[in-house]
Amino acid sequence: MTLPRLFALSPGGLTDARAAHGFAVRVRDLVRLGLRGVVLREPELEDGATLALARELRALLPVGQGTLVVHDRVHVALAAEADGVHLGFRSLPVAECRAVLEHAGASLAIGLSTHAGDAPASWAGADHLFHGPFAEVTSKPDALPPVGAEGLAAACAAATVPVFALGGIDAANARSALASGVHGLAVRGALALSEDAEEQLAGLLLALSEAAP
Repeated sequence: MTLPRLFALSPGGLTDARAAHGFAVRVRDLVRLGLRGVVLREPELEDGATLALARELRALLPVGQGTLVVHDRVHVALAAEADGVHLGFRSLPVAECRAVLEHAGASLAIGLSTHAGDAPASWAGADHLFHGPFAEVTSKPDALPPVGAEGLAAACAAATVPVFALGGIDAANARSALASGVHGLAVRGALALSEDAEEQLAGLLLALSEAAP
């Protein structure tokens, strides 16, 4: 899988097909403006609706032209012909997820969310990491303390795979996150929830174009 430098994460609170389609419409508009990566993470959405949304997103992000990743649900990722699976602390371990994919004859990339204090040994086998939260995440009252640029730089130094900054990132602080040496950005609120998502996307893409790859 060719990694884009910007992933938009889905809202995380979708509960029905109508809301799911609304997110797909937003993605359609952002793809037209340059978005090329989406992570679908909707724990409250049932499998059938998640698969339908994943297929809708797949059509907006054709293979070779965009990257679709499904969080946690390996079976949905396979059925939707996604490019990757992303794992969190409640997900299968990386090695077990890899075994499932190999049994299915699939070579999807595996991403993993990591945080300050996680031992690098626990990252073994992942193809890329989302590390954070970089800044305060106001939409998640139970979010961990921010790691900041210093924490991101430490993760990049310890990792042997690409690292994406995650958590509290928008167009205003993207350059600070990128200065830490991360490969790219994983953004939720500024793209999936804000009323100025198109302006946010433009700012994020500009910051990425100015930063060293």
